Amino acid sequence: MAEDPKNSGRRSPHVARASAAGREVLSGALTWNRTEANILKMVSAGLSLALPLTIAMLLGDPNSGVLAALGALLVAGSGHDGNLRARTSDLGAAAVIGTAALGAGHLLSSGRVAGDLAILVLVVLVAATGTIRPRVAKAGSQATIFLIIGASLSVGSTPTQQLLAIFASGVLLGGVMGMLTYGIEFHLLKRKPEPPAPAQPWRVALESWTKRMSKWDGWHYTVRLASCMVVAELFAHLVSGRHSYWIMLTVVLVVQRDHHAALLRTTERAVGTSLGVLLGWWMLGPMPPALLVGIVAMIGASRLYLKSANYTSYALVMTPLIVVLGGTGGHPDTGLLTERLVDTLIGCLISLLIGSLPWLRREDVSAPA
Repeated sequence: MAEDPKNSGRRSPHVARASAAGREVLSGALTWNRTEANILKMVSAGLSLALPLTIAMLLGDPNSGVLAALGALLVAGSGHDGNLRARTSDLGAAAVIGTAALGAGHLLSSGRVAGDLAILVLVVLVAATGTIRPRVAKAGSQATIFLIIGASLSVGSTPTQQLLAIFASGVLLGGVMGMLTYGIEFHLLKRKPEPPAPAQPWRVALESWTKRMSKWDGWHYTVRLASCMVVAELFAHLVSGRHSYWIMLTVVLVVQRDHHAALLRTTERAVGTSLGVLLGWWMLGPMPPALLVGIVAMIGASRLYLKSANYTSYALVMTPLIVVLGGTGGHPDTGLLTERLVDTLIGCLISLLIGSLPWLRREDVSAPA
């Protein structure tokens, strides 16, 4: 059948829009944002991860070093804004919420089905309340991530109290390094801290949130995230890997309230992780302890800058970090790298097919011509 000349060379508006969106997302994933590299903070972040690993290795217990380094990671992104009181409050909130979430996840993991349902309910509650205030959203994100990590920890018969004590030691070390950085930066170097942004009164914030959640639009993100988490949980049961929780973590990290941001974050996570797996091949096999600590320190120093400058690069360097930490008790292997890649790609696909594309199509249909 001959092609209609009227339609020759013409594309469907939906195809054209999808093609343009794809190019825009790919361009965004490769774009570097102008971000100041604070060398003092970078050094502090690197040391906060390297020190617990070094101490634990000298004591002959590298697994405790991994857990303590994870605690330092919890507070690495907190306490950077405002005066001493604001920074201390931010660090304290992150420490308490993250540690409690880790412990709750570890306790809930003892009952597989009931625990998974409880974690899903908690994640939904956190997502629903995240629009009250920015600090509530940040605390909710930290709680969700460390709740899942806590549920996935493989520590044998280690009591939860001992696990939390080791984790809290890393949190304390990370907090001390953060406050030491503040002291050097603003007392020795005489820099002036920027005042914290004025916060909306709680009463006003709660009234706005109640009004917003009384409409269906207010529940979009919660429903999208919950549906993705249900599918991710099913896959985690089907995938027989040691770290299938990476599927759920990926979903939590890439499903965003804004659809465009979700597509961009999904692309960044997939591309960065894939490149990170390639970068991790050279770390296979025996690794001297000094080299391992040096890699962790370098990644810890660069991760905060890369997270703001280019999330694709952030995902790239975080993959070798997970490989190194995951292999501290033994040697990283190809299975760990492959599992990391497969689980991340599964999480990205779930987020794309369940949490983004159906909702974009619904918006296109309902949009005025």
